[in-house]
Amino acid sequence: MRENEGRLTLDSLARSFGVHQPIDDLTFSVLCAAMEHDDRITALLEFDFDDGTISVKEQGDSEWRTYRLKDVSTAVYRAERKSTIPIAARELIFEEALRDREIDWQSSEQAEETTPPVQEM
Repeated sequence: MRENEGRLTLDSLARSFGVHQPIDDLTFSVLCAAMEHDDRITALLEFDFDDGTISVKEQGDSEWRTYRLKDVSTAVYRAERKSTIPIAARELIFEEALRDREIDWQSSEQAEETTPPVQEM
C-alpha cells in the first residue's frame, strides 16, 4: 500500500476524465443551467474536499450522483492498472468499481433522524 501512497492525485484523476478545464463558481452555475441545451457539455464535476466527495452530473442525467473521493480513487486505480487495454475497457472497469458506491444522502439523513442519540461518558 505504501508503494501507491500519493500516486493518485487530483491531477492524475483529472487526466482520467479526458479533456477538462477548471472553472470558477459563476461559470459553473451558468454551465449547470445550460447543460440541458448544449451537447458540448458532457458532464459537470464538483469536488468537495471538506466532505471528501465528488459529485457528477452527466448529459441526460436528471440528478447529481455523489461518491466518496476514496472510492473514485480506487476506481481510477483499478481502471489504470492495465494500461495496455483499450480506453473503452478501462471505462467499463471504472464504472464497475463505482457500482453501488453512490452516496444516498436521503438514506443517510433518514438514518440520522431515526437513530436515537447515544449518551457517552
